Amino acid sequence: MAETGRAVNPVLVPLRVGFSQFVPLSPPIWKGEHEAVKLKLIIFHALGISITLAAFITELLMFFDISTQGYFHATESNPLILGFEIFLALFGLAYFLTLIKRIATACQN
Repeated sequence: MAETGRAVNPVLVPLRVGFSQFVPLSPPIWKGEHEAVKLKLIIFHALGISITLAAFITELLMFFDISTQGYFHATESNPLILGFEIFLALFGLAYFLTLIKRIATACQN
């Protein structure tokens, strides 16, 4: 092969024929039959991470109340909100256990 003296960047490829723009070479996120699975995985992790962060912030607020007042008292009388809080707690536990299982599996390999 003869060198043309022109530097070719193997990371950049044309976006489409007829366009002069270049984009980094990477597989599209939503390509193929696994689109729904990837979307469910993104939603699962987004909800799990947000629940974990909310639990952490709630614990900080609770410890602040305990340190300033000496106790923490919270009651919820609305059954809809109480049921939703129980669902979020169970989902957060399931998410945490799923992460622990994945970490343990990764460490075994």
